[in-house]
Amino acid sequence: MQRTLSSSLTVVWKFLFPAVWISGFGAGTLGLWLGAFRDRGQELPPEGMRWIFLGGWLIGSIFLIWFARRLRRVSMHNDVIIVSNYIREISVPVTNVSRVTQSYMSRPPTITIHLDHPTALGQRIVFVPAGVSWFLSEHPMTTELRNILSRTRKDNHAAA
Repeated sequence: MQRTLSSSLTVVWKFLFPAVWISGFGAGTLGLWLGAFRDRGQELPPEGMRWIFLGGWLIGSIFLIWFARRLRRVSMHNDVIIVSNYIREISVPVTNVSRVTQSYMSRPPTITIHLDHPTALGQRIVFVPAGVSWFLSEHPMTTELRNILSRTRKDNHAAA
């Protein structure tokens, strides 16, 4: 039976949120530059403020695009991880996983599955896990994946 590991909100974090934020903040920045937020007879906002908003929009947009491009939809069937970027789907045996890490500071939290070898979707699988975790604490999905990895390694050593 296939089990989904990634959040049902992955599609929101990957496509919707970046599109809304980039276009909304961009429209606001453009309006600031064109003087759309002033009353009659008022001057344009200070030039420094306009440059700060433009820089914030550019930096924020670059970060969101970088963050969103890395996100994957992840599920698991037996000891195989199924990974999708919504265009392509691949299967990765758990035996190809070298380690599992978690970002403790980011919101939404992300888990990274590091692979021994590159795949068609990269050597790192980054996803937003289903469920919730406390700030600065390990997500239950991270613990579960580490336990699966440890069990798989023990089984492989016993078989060898």
